[in-house]
Amino acid sequence: MRDWLPFCYARPSHAYLGLSPGIDWETRLTAKSNAAEVLRGELAKPGYRCETIVIGVNTDAYQPIEREHRITRSVLEVAVETRHPVGLITKSALIERDIDLIQDLARDRLVSVTLTIVTLDHGISRYLEPRASAPARRLLAMRRLEDAGIPVHVNVAPVIPFLTDSELEAILEAATEAGATTASYTLLRLPWEVKDIFRAWLEERFPLKAAHVMSRVHDMRGGRDNDPNFGTRMKGQGLWSELLRQRFDKACARLGLNKDSCPPLSSAGAPWPAHAFLVAGDLGAAVLHRSETRAVFSGCHAGVAPEELAEEAEVRVADPLAYLLHRQRVLLEQVARGGDPKHL
Repeated sequence: MRDWLPFCYARPSHAYLGLSPGIDWETRLTAKSNAAEVLRGELAKPGYRCETIVIGVNTDAYQPIEREHRITRSVLEVAVETRHPVGLITKSALIERDIDLIQDLARDRLVSVTLTIVTLDHGISRYLEPRASAPARRLLAMRRLEDAGIPVHVNVAPVIPFLTDSELEAILEAATEAGATTASYTLLRLPWEVKDIFRAWLEERFPLKAAHVMSRVHDMRGGRDNDPNFGTRMKGQGLWSELLRQRFDKACARLGLNKDSCPPLSSAGAPWPAHAFLVAGDLGAAVLHRSETRAVFSGCHAGVAPEELAEEAEVRVADPLAYLLHRQRVLLEQVARGGDPKHL
């Protein structure tokens, strides 16, 4: 089964499959079991432009079924092999299973990890997110990631008025102690069917607070259950939203969070220059590293003699990723001999 989460804004996406955002969302799961295979094919396309791949934007990167399916891990294995930047967003301590791969990417600043914490109160958490790792367990996962040299970001989300908003500072303090260096927050969002599911849950579990919660949500959402507009949908609007923002900013300043802006993921720690791209194809389509500055290489310029191109073309057709990795080795050999990749 999936993490329950009555507030999850991803629920309506199940309706696109002809399924209910309610019980079907919790019990009828879909899995991209060939995700790693498809990713390999995309990375090998000549026109591919490298951008960070984030796992966990719509649903958690480490759903309970990931223990058996290992789809996230298979994608990380491709990222390690190709040195592709990735981001992970999760509530699960299962992320510890993949520390070996994440640590490898972190050495070259190719990964970002976000752990989401809604509350530190187990009395609330057991009803609000019963299948997610307990808050204390997530903090322990943060510490273990930090100990492994993996930068950790904490997202306090969602902030629920009158239910969890009083914990904002406490969550940031606990996350800082566990090793988080950056932080963010997201106000409760109730799009489409989620508003009815959340209301029903609220009336059942916290009936004395239900009216107060929804009243404050309306104060922060322009009188509505939800605000879908860019610029306000994540943080809200009005006096109470501004007070929440000030509390967050003051807590971060006191704790030393966000004191340095997060640098973009890059290949600065890799053995080739940070501006270099690894390529596939005789005309050299950039595929693997920072998209800000691209270097284009041809087969001959990458140190391959013309008579070898026919053989390489066969390799490229048979296994594009193998060709790409071969190209990487050739480039690294050239760099090791003192060559400038801008002119190879």
